[in-house]
Amino acid sequence: MPLVRLAPSPPRPGEWRLDIELVTNPRADEEFRTHARGLLDQGAQTPEALASALQERYPGVVVRARDIEGERRTVWYVYREGRWVSGQPEKADGEGR
Repeated sequence: MPLVRLAPSPPRPGEWRLDIELVTNPRADEEFRTHARGLLDQGAQTPEALASALQERYPGVVVRARDIEGERRTVWYVYREGRWVSGQPEKADGEGR
């Protein structure tokens, strides 16, 4: 699973941590992952801000923060197609049977 990290820092109440891990989908799309990371590095501080910045190039993008009680790290899921996709080419009817 592709992860991108920044140096850890403690969050303040109401703020996102700076050590945000991006889990991008489809995971094989290196250009998408690199672009998302670059926008985060340029100042996208919320999932909504990152999604807004990505939408010019990827209009269907969705960014969701993982929210697990007690978890000490920040993880954002970035879905290029707005949902999970396998990243594998779809087979035509009858193939692979």
